[in-house]
Amino acid sequence: MDEEISEGTSTLDDEWVKAGDASLGSSSINTSKNESSSISDGGSPAGMESEGRGAKWGRLLGVLNRPDPNSYEWDHLFNLRSQSILRNDCRQLAKKINNTKSVPELESFFTLYCKMRSIDYQRNNGWMEIYERLVRVPMATDQLFHIFYAVTTKFVPRDTRKNSAIYDLFRLILQYHDPAVCSKLETLKCAPLNYAKKLETLKCAPLNYAKEWFNTVFASHMDEGPCHVLWTHYFERGDPFLIFFMGLVLVVNSREEILNYPIDEKEKLGTFIEGLARNLTEEDVADFVDLAVFYSQRTPQCIKEARYLPSYDFHCMIFGANLLDEFNEVSLSKLICFPISNQELMRRERSGDSKLIYHLTKAIRYFIVDCRKTDLYRRGNVPGSFSLDCQLMVDAPDQFAIGVNSLKKYKSDQRPDDHYCFIGYVTASLPVRSLSTHSYKQ
Repeated sequence: MDEEISEGTSTLDDEWVKAGDASLGSSSINTSKNESSSISDGGSPAGMESEGRGAKWGRLLGVLNRPDPNSYEWDHLFNLRSQSILRNDCRQLAKKINNTKSVPELESFFTLYCKMRSIDYQRNNGWMEIYERLVRVPMATDQLFHIFYAVTTKFVPRDTRKNSAIYDLFRLILQYHDPAVCSKLETLKCAPLNYAKKLETLKCAPLNYAKEWFNTVFASHMDEGPCHVLWTHYFERGDPFLIFFMGLVLVVNSREEILNYPIDEKEKLGTFIEGLARNLTEEDVADFVDLAVFYSQRTPQCIKEARYLPSYDFHCMIFGANLLDEFNEVSLSKLICFPISNQELMRRERSGDSKLIYHLTKAIRYFIVDCRKTDLYRRGNVPGSFSLDCQLMVDAPDQFAIGVNSLKKYKSDQRPDDHYCFIGYVTASLPVRSLSTHSYKQ
């Protein structure tokens, strides 16, 4: 952060903002819809359609009729640690939106936002790109503020820097649905598991190709029209984790290109992946989101159901902003597969009893591999589970190999579409992990 602050080159003091009459007072915050409708640069149509979009976003995000942001008591001082950096970025933003908002107005907007959240401004955090997309839609300035606040706090991960858990979560999701592509990207050193440990100059590192997907909600990599349509669908669904599955759809739908990408051109692979969202048109968005929802439903719900696995509160880990001091974050980089709660496992098993229901709903059905010792399995087990004592991997490798072959044959013949679920115990965690890893390679 200190290095970023030293980059600021502004020589103006804080009084220039006050002189410019750009505080979030009546002159700016109560902008009428007629005034806002003039913001139509960049190809966004001005008029009732866009005004309706702004109102719809406000309704979907639950920010209609929110109080005037000026009612928030703040010191009206422009003294953030990175104030000069923010000021310079506001100048660049003003140019991009053809000065429909002045630099003082923009700086006041973002300074108030930072002070309301008790945070500092960080360059390249996606705010400018999100604001640029929002301001193209005609709406009153107070509504713009509330929508911006809702989007950045509900749908943007709180940390997108290197070592962030978002890249490990994306790696788990990609590995779950397409191990081959995940393996290829890891081989080329562009897997989320490895990105922070490798040279960041590699253009295929997730820090380069996925970061802006997450912190701008695709705003930096989509044309304005498709981006607005995507946001409408995203806000309507109300599931912040859906962005990970949107990224998954982009990668999986290009799996042939990725798998066949020349290994000696790995620097170009990141650029290729990064640009995938630019190919979407407004007509493509609905199907794109439906596919993302499909993959979300076909993924273990531990991501969203923290009440059953409090140690893996993914929402607090990725999006949470409150009570962080009371939250003990688990390192996702150490996970090789998703944890499954007993409640979800039994719920899925009951819903999967009927093959008709399974084919109609595409609900997950689990092929349970019980890795405990045989005597423990005989004392009690989940009906339909397959017993494979993982301790045999160490004590009797030949017997273990026979058991693995029997397992693979049984699954391919009887339960080919079911998802693997391994049940084990702490003392045999290494053999269980080894078997889990082996299953991904099949």
